[in-house]
Amino acid sequence: MDSFDTIVVGGGFKSVAAAWALARQGQSVALVEQGPKIGGFLSPIHWDGYWIDKGPQFFDNFEPSDAEMIEDMIGPDVMQDIGFEYGSYMAGHLNSDFAIPDWQSLGDDVAVEAFEALFAQRLEEKGKPPEFANFDDVLRHDGGPVLYPRLRELTRKFIRRDPEEVSPRTRSMVSYLGRKKLFDQDISLDLKKSAFMDSFLAARKVSVDSARVNLYPKGDSLERVRRALEDALDRAGVTVLTETSLDVFDAETGTARGSGAEIGFGRVIFGTDIRETERILTGGTTIAERTHVLPEIFHCFVVPAESVVAPYYVVDYDTGHLSSRITNFLNYMGCVDHEGYGVICVEEPVDLNDAHWSDPEAHIDRIFSEARETGAVSAESYRKAKSFRVPATYKFPLVGIEAAVETFFERMDARFGDKIVLPDPYALTRKEAIDDLRRLGILS
Repeated sequence: MDSFDTIVVGGGFKSVAAAWALARQGQSVALVEQGPKIGGFLSPIHWDGYWIDKGPQFFDNFEPSDAEMIEDMIGPDVMQDIGFEYGSYMAGHLNSDFAIPDWQSLGDDVAVEAFEALFAQRLEEKGKPPEFANFDDVLRHDGGPVLYPRLRELTRKFIRRDPEEVSPRTRSMVSYLGRKKLFDQDISLDLKKSAFMDSFLAARKVSVDSARVNLYPKGDSLERVRRALEDALDRAGVTVLTETSLDVFDAETGTARGSGAEIGFGRVIFGTDIRETERILTGGTTIAERTHVLPEIFHCFVVPAESVVAPYYVVDYDTGHLSSRITNFLNYMGCVDHEGYGVICVEEPVDLNDAHWSDPEAHIDRIFSEARETGAVSAESYRKAKSFRVPATYKFPLVGIEAAVETFFERMDARFGDKIVLPDPYALTRKEAIDDLRRLGILS
């Protein structure tokens, strides 16, 4: 039986970073992944010669030290700082400066009324926002009486659940909450001189924060990063066991077993999603039952590169549209072919029992028409198209998930003590994953 100082369960970015860092510290490390290759959500879709990421997956909001760590792990010529360009579509207006909704597009009367209501509400709170029992409470507070009904509509579109069922933690997972675009740039900047109003008003940044970087592979897709991560593990001396599942862990003997494998360990780190971690360790689904997994259809269109606008993605806030986000793969991953064509990808949130799910291409012409309506693409037609079903894109926490997670952590601590390490189950971005690994002492 092989034995290791640490077994890392899972093949996603968090698991790979943990295994790489520990091996570099001199530990013997095995990374165990049940699939045929590492990468998790990093693995793109391959279609017609194009690599298509599952959404605009950036290594974003990184500090220089994070970027240095990534370069140290995968090499100096893989990633580049691409900055960010994004847009939003609402009420027939494309705004290329914001990913958040442009509420001013609903008319100055609505914007002023919303501002006055938010001003009065925030003033009454005196800097102490109320506690939130569910996501609906968040919407009421975030939008005030004027924007609240519209935020409920956006929640139904982007999350496809009633906000009363959804945990307040979902706030960090959507783009339509937070500071509000209500006025023109000059007025907004003038109002935001007040720290009080800066807390709920948005304006276009007048300067770029050089302390933050947004990384993406140079002229390529995330498949390049995935392969570089494989090489990094190999160079660090990590033993990678793919198509391997472990489901029995004995803390007393330090033995893990499953799918014909038996491995000794000093400790086990779970980089898997918390729902998968609970299933592996207990066979239970309590946390999964308090999670809404959102399926999406990714509609990919081959169009002339010159017909696509510059932003990396445009968020579609029109509640009459099926589309939620349009990603431009042309201007940052070098996917334009010799004839000047490339790919855009339009995301459509659906329900598994939706007719769109069973027949994903039934409304493909409508989806393309919506993309044209937003102004994200001007081509009158596409050369070819393909729709892909992605069963699990976002995993939205439902009301009650906090208690379920806390109970699970307490049970695992009593059962395994420090033999099992469970990272923060709410860390969403790759930046948050890195910060959490540092908190645990896994990354220096």
